[in-house]
Amino acid sequence: MNQLFKFTLLSLCVSFNLLSQEVLVPIKVKDKFGLSDLNKTVRVEADYDKINFGIRPNYFVCFKKLEANSFLTSLMHYDKTIIKDKPYFDYGIYDDFIIAADTTRLKTVKYHNVFHYEKMQLYDLEGKLLYPDYYAFIAVFEDVSKIRKTSEIFVLFQHLEHSYTLRIYNKKKKEFTKTILDKVEDFDFVNNDQMLWALESMKLTYTNEGVYGKMEVKLVEGFFQITSHVKQTIAQKPKTYNDYYDDVELPEFSNTPKQKVELPKSDSISKTLKQVSIVGNHKDFTTTNYLYFENVWYRKKDYILGFKNGKVGLIDNKQGVFVLKPEYDAIYKMSGRSAFIIKRDDKYGVYFSYTKTFIKPIFKDLPVVYRRKYKGKGCDLIALFDTETLKLKYYATFKGDLFYIE
Repeated sequence: MNQLFKFTLLSLCVSFNLLSQEVLVPIKVKDKFGLSDLNKTVRVEADYDKINFGIRPNYFVCFKKLEANSFLTSLMHYDKTIIKDKPYFDYGIYDDFIIAADTTRLKTVKYHNVFHYEKMQLYDLEGKLLYPDYYAFIAVFEDVSKIRKTSEIFVLFQHLEHSYTLRIYNKKKKEFTKTILDKVEDFDFVNNDQMLWALESMKLTYTNEGVYGKMEVKLVEGFFQITSHVKQTIAQKPKTYNDYYDDVELPEFSNTPKQKVELPKSDSISKTLKQVSIVGNHKDFTTTNYLYFENVWYRKKDYILGFKNGKVGLIDNKQGVFVLKPEYDAIYKMSGRSAFIIKRDDKYGVYFSYTKTFIKPIFKDLPVVYRRKYKGKGCDLIALFDTETLKLKYYATFKGDLFYIE
């Protein structure tokens, strides 16, 4: 089943067209969160302890704290409630479905919570529950290429007892029309490239009640049909062969020594930068997120800090030049971003190393990039964190407009 997680991750990375409706942003009103437009007109009352951005623009996961670490969530699309007050932790949003996931906590690592989705349910986009059952895993295989003339897609279910069901959903009829496999013991894809990108055909294997099966499903005149189905006993199952290295090009290594780069003059340098990460509260994840600082050693191909006259700048190790002049009080690397937090005169800004652009130090709170191009060009969001508690306070635009009401 190692291929299934690869499919799920890729399906979550499909490009989506931004909707033409107005933009809504989580806004903090005193100690609670609601939703407002870009003019800070409140559209959803601030009744929530925490609001997370959904995987698609203008979907929001709204948390209400109960007691201890228990909670209820609502899924909202703009200001419309799709799923209300359910004990789900997260939602996966597809072209035709919503996967609602419950969770169980496993352990805490470096103040990070490690969560495992314990069970899931499947909804349509209007919030209708399609099956009353809970599942251990649900994967939706969309037509990524968008070129096949078919209204059918595959949905894979792993039941709580770990068996697998593969069904076909008709997008026009808005219903499941076929069951390819029903509660088989094990399941895997044989050759996934064509199925994954063009959704035209796929080959799969399964085992169930002493039977080893091989099946091929193809797109025939707009509908998926089983074109081949061979069953054998488990004793006849072919031996596993790992063909990974048959089609992977290994890198060629060169013995040519690299030219040494001369660094600019400075009082001292440091190859260790403080990296800033956004993490959930490890004691109570229904409350706001907070920042976590850790020292990270950067390799020669990256950046180092250069100090002059008590100030710090940023040196590009490849070019051997200051990309940020030594005129700042502190510089922090932003985790997961080609960006650095810069501090000067007790104000904070951001330097984007990829585009070589700035947000000038205008914020009194620590800014961490949250959503680039949240609603097209000119609408980027930044999360602002308290410099003492390191907890999330509210959001703002790159220009400094705060989504906060006293």
